[in-house]
Amino acid sequence: MIKKIFIANRGEVAARIARTASSMGISSVCCSELETPPDYLKKWVSECVRVDKEDPSLYLDKKRMIAIARESSCDAVHPGFGFLSENYEFAQDVIDNHMVWIGPQPKVIEVMASKSKARQLAKSLQIPCTEGLEGITDLNKSSLKDVKTFAKKVGFPLLVKAAMGGGGKGMRLVRQMSELEQALERASSEALNSFGNASLILEQYIESSRHIEVQVIGDQFGNVEILSDRDCTFQRRHQKIIEEAPALNLSEETRQLLHECAKKLAESVDYSSLGTVEFLLDQKQTQNQKQNIYFLEMNTRLQVEHPVTEEIFNTDLVEAQIKIAEKQSLESIGFHRIKQQKLHSIEARIYGEDPSADFFPAPGRVYSFLPFYSKGVRWELGLDSQDEITPNFDPMIAKVIATASSRTEATKLLIKALKETTFFGPKNNKDFLVKLLESSEFIDQTFDTHSIAKNKDDILKNIEDEKNKYVTQVDDIIEHLSERGLEEKSSFSHFSLQDITKSSFSKKPSHLLSNHNIRVQKNSIIKDHAKGFETIHFGQGSFALDQQNLEFHFLNSKGPQGDQIWYVQISGITYQVNVQNSNDESLWTHEVAEGGISAPVPGKVIKVLAEGKHVDANSSVCIIESMKMEFEVKSPHAGHLDKVLISEGDQVEAGQVLAYLNTEN
Repeated sequence: MIKKIFIANRGEVAARIARTASSMGISSVCCSELETPPDYLKKWVSECVRVDKEDPSLYLDKKRMIAIARESSCDAVHPGFGFLSENYEFAQDVIDNHMVWIGPQPKVIEVMASKSKARQLAKSLQIPCTEGLEGITDLNKSSLKDVKTFAKKVGFPLLVKAAMGGGGKGMRLVRQMSELEQALERASSEALNSFGNASLILEQYIESSRHIEVQVIGDQFGNVEILSDRDCTFQRRHQKIIEEAPALNLSEETRQLLHECAKKLAESVDYSSLGTVEFLLDQKQTQNQKQNIYFLEMNTRLQVEHPVTEEIFNTDLVEAQIKIAEKQSLESIGFHRIKQQKLHSIEARIYGEDPSADFFPAPGRVYSFLPFYSKGVRWELGLDSQDEITPNFDPMIAKVIATASSRTEATKLLIKALKETTFFGPKNNKDFLVKLLESSEFIDQTFDTHSIAKNKDDILKNIEDEKNKYVTQVDDIIEHLSERGLEEKSSFSHFSLQDITKSSFSKKPSHLLSNHNIRVQKNSIIKDHAKGFETIHFGQGSFALDQQNLEFHFLNSKGPQGDQIWYVQISGITYQVNVQNSNDESLWTHEVAEGGISAPVPGKVIKVLAEGKHVDANSSVCIIESMKMEFEVKSPHAGHLDKVLISEGDQVEAGQVLAYLNTEN
């Protein structure tokens, strides 16, 4: 029996695994650069090993992970998802060091975690696959020639993918030959950074498709079961943001075929533990009204979206993983006859990103994050009520899952959870998710993997139109609070979810700072000595509009130089107003000098592509690595780069000027 698990992961992944371990009476250990673990984690984890710095290189360091596990006297290792979770060498190292690996056997990971080998196996089992070129391990002249030959034969569009990873990392869509070589270079570099392996595959891209997954579970005695399916079609940057179970609009024949293919693949390698087999469903091509499916890959690990499957089966898949690693059979843990409930579950991923800037990551300080809880709402958190989103990791900060008796009811509940959640901090996709869930494509189930790209501008316009409803009221609230002064009603030295809930967001009425139209019911203050002696006020109020009484939440952060940030949330809509040096410059933003090209995200400069020469409009100037993704910074106009202010290896901040462009003839 496993007694102590080392979780070779971080954030919400570590919290998720630690929570189940705790419920099973198993101790857990993870890493942290903080003196005490964050609030979202410390309730569950037994021990945090202090490290100097948390960054991707730490969690990709096999020897370091093994050493920490051994020094902590752990008898098992759970890799979570991402990082080393699909690294067969790491799995073997765990076993060689006499610890239990919570996952499939290393030889299975080697075959299935490699998209190249998995495709080859699927083809041998006569499972439908798209045309593909596997085994691109370097980008020398000879291999590039083979790639271009394949591209000419199959035609465009093509998709470049990391052979040993997932989550949209190391993936590029290529629509013409001139884009191919650079796409390969970027995908290779990103894959190496995210998964420690730069190998790639190239495959035919199905333009109008849905992304369907099948959950498999197997024990160490050759038994494999299917736990229904999921629809993961809504994606941006080839990364899912909404997932639901069961999958939608599948004919019984197609669902049966999907399950049979997934089971055949898993059984062929004696699969044990959890795994996900992913398919594309072609929305356009049909043969005799049959839905065409194509095998994509198999993920030999826990999936980010596993909670929706847990919800419709009323089970704990992490617990099942642990018991299978302990050599318990599916029958002994009740999975040989587990029944799907008549429920529908939808998950939305909240990211620190800017949807209006092509979903670029938006790291920064989180002043207040208060998730909404109710029956049927589940959260997986990687963020405290006050925190920092760093540029070092993937920008996903939380997942919210809503489950109900129907898809319609689950959708309503998820929208309510997102609207009622308070997030005062960097730009994020919370409002975007609400509008996506309210869109006709989502409601009518007419979407494909391009739906977000096609409808992004309309969704952003809907958000702005809705924000315009209360702009006057936001200004009135800020003016009223500023003029009357923010009275100190209760004071804390640091943010605490319990403190905030008790003091600021209660429904107990008062008459603090009230006038004929605006009433502040609660107001609290924090003296934050760690952030330059900032004073932070937060609270709750209401105002009358069109014979309705609308509630609002607010937060005001005032720094020692007089700079202020105001956040106001009304009816689920969040407004941010920046005031610099006490001047009333609403919505102040960093202005770049004329001709300056600035960094869209903070990060590390990994390549300067153009220097001291003429560039065309929309051509790359440099590449910045941020949050495990690589972003091309492009010239807005044609011109001559008179001055480049950066070099490879430099760390830059968002808004920092990188180069100056002379557009004069």
